[in-house]
Amino acid sequence: MNSQAKLIADQRDLTYQIIFQNSCEPKFIIDREGIILDANNAFCERIGKRIIDCIGMNVYSILSPDNAAERKKYAETVFQSGKRVYYEEEKNGHYFRVSIYPGFVNNGTVAMIYIFVQDITEAKKAESKNKTHAAFSKEAMEAFPGAFTVLDSTGKIVSSNSYFRDIIAKDKDDDLSGINTFDIFHPDEQAFAYKKLENILLNGVEETADLRIRLHGGPEYRWFRITMVQNNDETHYRR
Repeated sequence: MNSQAKLIADQRDLTYQIIFQNSCEPKFIIDREGIILDANNAFCERIGKRIIDCIGMNVYSILSPDNAAERKKYAETVFQSGKRVYYEEEKNGHYFRVSIYPGFVNNGTVAMIYIFVQDITEAKKAESKNKTHAAFSKEAMEAFPGAFTVLDSTGKIVSSNSYFRDIIAKDKDDDLSGINTFDIFHPDEQAFAYKKLENILLNGVEETADLRIRLHGGPEYRWFRITMVQNNDETHYRR
């Protein structure tokens, strides 16, 4: 093996260790019959076995018949199509995204599949919470006689009324969700605005300040009097 080939092989080994073996999320590789060809520590710990005991074991043997049949369908889809498949499942109050990737051999057929399991419980909670906030506050925000927006604890916009969007958005179809609200303040006042938000989150007080806000994506700024109040772990601010 020449030096270039060895370098590439070493890099592949390092990538394998970082992405697969050292991952804190369960990952394993199976053949078409469900035989485990490789597995990382997180997977083995999840099922209470050593790596040496996992290799060669049929993964479907640790599942109930119904669960095994359902997962075989997902696996077979990947073997037949050669395309990635993912699904979500819930277990004991936790939500998981299972991603299945094809492992090709030289003739282009799928000889094995890579299965990665990701805990998405916190993301699901945040998604549910944001949907609840949007459904609960939409009518109230639209009825408010001025600009109104809801921020999360990091300052990102969760939702806003049309009056606010008319002032801020460059594109009328932009709902502004996910934008950091500090980015719309004048650079000279961003640190001051952050301290106001921090005080609200720490002490639960109401804050009012005169701040310059960028109009329609810039470059023009205009002064507004902003009032910010906390609602649980949200912050509302209004003009």
